[in-house]
Amino acid sequence: MPLGYDRGADLIDRTLRTRGSSISTSVSGFLEQYARTSRRHVMTDADNLDELALQIYNNHRAAIDLIIKARPTLEAWGWDVLDSAIARYEPLLRGDGNSKWYHRFYAPELEGILELRDGNSWTSSGRILLFEVKYNSRVFALVLGPGPEATRRRLYNLAQANDGVPGVSMRRIPKLSPTFHTLYSRTLMGKEGASQPDYERGRQQVEDAVASFFDSDYWALVNALRAEFGLPVSSPEGQVPSP
Repeated sequence: MPLGYDRGADLIDRTLRTRGSSISTSVSGFLEQYARTSRRHVMTDADNLDELALQIYNNHRAAIDLIIKARPTLEAWGWDVLDSAIARYEPLLRGDGNSKWYHRFYAPELEGILELRDGNSWTSSGRILLFEVKYNSRVFALVLGPGPEATRRRLYNLAQANDGVPGVSMRRIPKLSPTFHTLYSRTLMGKEGASQPDYERGRQQVEDAVASFFDSDYWALVNALRAEFGLPVSSPEGQVPSP
């Protein structure tokens, strides 16, 4: 039957670990070398990617440094645009940790759900569900972080259900990721992987995307989550952007 390299390497590791004493030195050495070579040159796990990236950078350092310096990013010029666009809708979203690589936000309307404050190994606030923008993704995402399995599974099932969040296009992924899982996303500007737009056009795209999110999806998401955990529907009345 077809067998992926990752599965093959895992089986070799398990065999050497459980029955290594009964395998000849030449055979065990060959198997160890095969598994190591597969991981290094074929498989794309995180360690392998880091190693390959370092090799490429060391071999082409000058060219890569020049590319990085020349390429504008959201981190370089767009965080103020994003933060200003979201600030117009305060207090519907508020910040929960920023860095040069990401900006994260939480919805105060969800603060009454205690299960969403029991996260671990992510943010100091303990929130398990945050809106996030990474500097090179150009996507505004609702991310489910590490936390109790029962709560994570409950949120995943809500996003997967056909009418879990009426009127909102949720990301339906057939398997719940064990650490970080994107439940919802909206493109902020252009398409992922497209060339960087000029400042003015990029600013307008971000502002339009944020406005569309609050107009179309915010309250549907918030109220679906509140209903899932037994809280009453929250009203958008009076919640309008500042001039």
